[in-house]
Order: sequence, then structure tokens, then C-alpha cells
Amino acid sequence: MDPTTRELISRNVKSALDGTISFGAHVSDLVSRGVESYRVDFRERSSTYFMPSGEFHTVPLTVPDIEIGTAFDAQGVVAAIRGSQQHFVRYPEFIERAMRAGCV
Repeated sequence: MDPTTRELISRNVKSALDGTISFGAHVSDLVSRGVESYRVDFRERSSTYFMPSGEFHTVPLTVPDIEIGTAFDAQGVVAAIRGSQQHFVRYPEFIERAMRAGCV
């Protein structure tokens, strides 16, 4: 993966984390850069973006200093996703809700 693509992915993640772009815009931008999939790890505090070639780029993830829920709350995750889809939950709040709902 070329350095420019890595930098653009990193900037995109920063914009999503500071709430200046929506989650939908975040994903659309990743797709336009050729990202095939990604993984977020709240315990590790990172997100990794994978290209079809097998190359990947890992970005540090700023997450709230809260405990991850000990039990998985599917309804809590669904509510966070729906809020994001309806544009009244930005990515920082989505992360907090997902963590409280037991996502790791």
C-alpha cells in the first residue's frame, strides 16, 4: 500500500473519530480508496484496514476510557447502529455505545 493511501486512511479515521464526518462518509471514503474490509479492536485500541492485495494498515484508535460491557447486549448494538444510520449518532458516540454493549 502506498504511503499516500495510508495517510488518507489515517486522516479519514481521524475525521470519523472527531465526529467531523459521518460513519457512512467514513466507510464510503474507505471503499473509494480500495479498502476491502476492516477490523476494529476496542481492547487493543486500533483499527486495521485490509486491501484486496493482502496489504493492510493499522491505525491507533482513540476510545473512551470506559469498561467494555461484560455481557453482550445485542439490542444496545442495534440501537447504536440505527442511530448511526439515521445520522444522530456520530462515530465517537457509536464507539462508546458499542463498548458499553459488550463489543470488543
